[in-house]
Amino acid sequence: VSVVHYNQPLVYTGNVVLNTQSQVDAFVSATPSANCGNKYTKVVGNVTIDGSSSTDPITDLSNLNKLTEVTGSLIITNFNKNGNPTNLDDLPLLKTVGCNFTVSSSPKMLNVTLPELETTGCSFTIKDNANLTTLNAPVLKSVKGDRIDIQNNPKATLISLSSNTASFSFTGKGSSVTISNNGNSATGPLTINMRKITRINGGLVFNNNDNTGVANFDSIFTGLTSISSNWASLTITNNDYLAKCCIAASVTVSTGTRTINNNTGNCANITAVTNDCGPLNKRSGDHSTASDLLQMNVFPNPNNGTFSIQITSSEQGNVAVQVLDLLSREVFQISGTFDANLTFPVNLEFLAEGQYIVKAKV
Repeated sequence: VSVVHYNQPLVYTGNVVLNTQSQVDAFVSATPSANCGNKYTKVVGNVTIDGSSSTDPITDLSNLNKLTEVTGSLIITNFNKNGNPTNLDDLPLLKTVGCNFTVSSSPKMLNVTLPELETTGCSFTIKDNANLTTLNAPVLKSVKGDRIDIQNNPKATLISLSSNTASFSFTGKGSSVTISNNGNSATGPLTINMRKITRINGGLVFNNNDNTGVANFDSIFTGLTSISSNWASLTITNNDYLAKCCIAASVTVSTGTRTINNNTGNCANITAVTNDCGPLNKRSGDHSTASDLLQMNVFPNPNNGTFSIQITSSEQGNVAVQVLDLLSREVFQISGTFDANLTFPVNLEFLAEGQYIVKAKV
């Protein structure tokens, strides 16, 4: 009498590349033991699943349905052949991916639902899937470092992360979120739920999600309070139906830029947001409306003492400009208020010829 112990881990060590159905069918334990022929529960390494074979395309992933962990990356790509799976129902137990989890360039993939996925180590990427309608990872708790990247899924009607968790966090030093070009040709409204994301240690780009369901940024990123780090920025642009985004005013953007334009209604641009929602950063306790200097340009440079200083920013506020000599002594100062940009004409022909330092503080 033989007994199959599926409760015991069955580990495969090494990188796995599955390009054909024959390779998927063979992906079971071949070691002479009680587990011979059983399905693996863990891979110590990377797994790549490529559906593009012309002679033996992948049609059945059921040999992966006991898999709970991949310590490296799990890449699912090029599901572009008739018969390729249209969903990931054969990954119902997947809980942990040590590095990148990616589904990309797969027009046959319609539904990426991962009911048990809790953590990924490097990134979570769902990108360039022409017919994908559903992305749902309800218990995703953390992504270590890097990014969430959800782009170019034009028929998406549901994009939802962490809906059934108490919280979500980026656990590494850096992070970013990009949500772009989703739902643009969907047959129905697109629902996006990123409400459990509270802090991003990098940039957030929300761009060109042209779908009637994408109308309220506040209902998408309800919990977002902070975008921090030296490269942090917030970009909300070209979303044709996005008419409300008070979160864009309340969130703290530490040192980067805040760019809001070409949306609609009360999210059309920075001025529309502040008119609707009040001063930028209003929940942070910092009511300075000019935290994000984007660029300073001095022209012509070099010059004979007559020049202009141009301040360009995605925000509104006050700016003070100083001209210092090489001993750090102030020789000129001017201040002003800007919206998108401001140009100061300066005449310092009375100063001695030499090099000077121009500084701007917002």
